Amino acid sequence: MQRRRFAVVVLAATVAACSRPEPPPPPPAPALAPRPAERKLDVSRLPPLKYAGVVFEAKSGVIAPAGADATATLAVQATAPSKAEVPLDGQLTLAFANGTQLRRHLQGFGSAQVVDLTVSGSVPAGTTWEGATLTVAESGKPPQTVTVGQPAPAISIALTASGEAVAPSRYRDPITYQVAQAALELDGPRSGGFFERTADNERFARIRVTVLNKGAKNGVSIGQEAFELRVDGQSMNIAVGLFARAIAFNQSADFEIVYRVPADAQKFVLVVGADGKKPAQIELVRAR
Repeated sequence: MQRRRFAVVVLAATVAACSRPEPPPPPPAPALAPRPAERKLDVSRLPPLKYAGVVFEAKSGVIAPAGADATATLAVQATAPSKAEVPLDGQLTLAFANGTQLRRHLQGFGSAQVVDLTVSGSVPAGTTWEGATLTVAESGKPPQTVTVGQPAPAISIALTASGEAVAPSRYRDPITYQVAQAALELDGPRSGGFFERTADNERFARIRVTVLNKGAKNGVSIGQEAFELRVDGQSMNIAVGLFARAIAFNQSADFEIVYRVPADAQKFVLVVGADGKKPAQIELVRAR
């Protein structure tokens, strides 16, 4: 009898244990937030920047990560002109549409020198490449800026020649002068084999002239003295000396002359055959 009671108790305990509900499973661990993706610059949207003959070209750009505590990095390759040194002392500035600016110092370049530069620093959350700008600037000189998604601004103003002119040489032989191209530019040469950006209140007037010898059968020598640039009635100084060249009969030669002129100058007159008895004039009309 006691054995039956014991069996009944054990059976009841077993049934009670089997009918007890299972404890609920633990809650799942919260999923880790995905890391914000990098924002890369499409370098084809940032045009090359030209300053003092040096070409600054973006090679890569990234903002990583795209969220808070981000760092922006722009890699730029600078290529100096092949036949001149550039005595540059300024800053390369990367600016974003939200007002953030990253800077690095720029120093001079040797002839044909190629330099890899990096501009990097912290930027706020949400910073993007849209509307970002890259600027080269020196004290007392016009800066140069390019913008992501926009074409590079013009750095020259055309001067249109009124026509060709014929002027006698020092030996009274008729020589023909034709202005092939003329412009006001921000960058130009300096004596000593240098290339630089002009001052705020100046420009370089670069004039390419084709000289034809149709009258001097024994040839003619044309040099710096044959040209004079008058700007608003004043004679201008040539930026770099011009070597004389001999031109045979029925032959021609091209001369490139560069003058320093006031930035706000309006009236340009190139005097040709200036070393002869009867100089002629070619008016250069500034584009508006």
